[in-house]
Amino acid sequence: MGPGEFKIKGMMEKVIRGKYGAGFGNSAKDSDQPALMFVHGAGGSHLMWLGQLAHFSKAYRPIAINLPGHGLSPGEGCQLIEDYAEFVLGLADELKLDKFILAGLSMGGAISQAIALKAPDRLTGLVLLSTGAKLKVMPELFKLLREDWPAYLKMFPQFAFSKNASPKIIELAVKELAQREPLVVEADFRACDRFNLTEQVKQIKVPCLIISAMQDLLTPPKYMDYLHAQIAGSRLVRIEDAGHIVNLEKPAEVNKSLGEFFEEVVKKRNSD
Repeated sequence: MGPGEFKIKGMMEKVIRGKYGAGFGNSAKDSDQPALMFVHGAGGSHLMWLGQLAHFSKAYRPIAINLPGHGLSPGEGCQLIEDYAEFVLGLADELKLDKFILAGLSMGGAISQAIALKAPDRLTGLVLLSTGAKLKVMPELFKLLREDWPAYLKMFPQFAFSKNASPKIIELAVKELAQREPLVVEADFRACDRFNLTEQVKQIKVPCLIISAMQDLLTPPKYMDYLHAQIAGSRLVRIEDAGHIVNLEKPAEVNKSLGEFFEEVVKKRNSD
């Protein structure tokens, strides 16, 4: 996805029964293609996945959820990762998805881990991007969110992207983040701060791809190394010259890794 390609022609946006907001690829609503569900990070929305929604629409049924209070979804942010996990599963139920591949970045990765432990039978595969089994947040960040939202928006690119990121992508990402209510973003970080699956993550048995950005300041590569060591049979891909929101910085590299993994787990499912 180039710097200007932040909108995809033909993209469907829909709020389902007034509760669940999601961005969809161009595949038919009742498509029987393998379903992909993408979960954004703190303060994000489905817009962070536009490059994936467009890229995978031909062979799959891609869906990018908006968590409560984010983008197309009404409501307030949750302060527990488990509550967000229930919301994601609720959308899957609404769409009648018995099985799907789940991908989450940062907080979305935490949510995805929780789902992999709670409902492994629902998942064909699991992708964890720029995340960890534990996501402690600096106390100063909560103070900043409460007292100086503009300062947080100004600081955001420094920890969300590498120095190599396109200025246009950064500008669009900050513009999207500015649409969130500060209290929703604070709730996201409260949920991250309370999240800790360092002991349980070894119980994940779903086929798993882990994508690590080598210049990630929020969830350094050692976080993904830990996940890879704990999740038996997982595959680790390292993306050079990229920061935290790796799918926006390096969409071609990320999509290549995703595509190979998706094809493999779908083939395995069909052969079982």
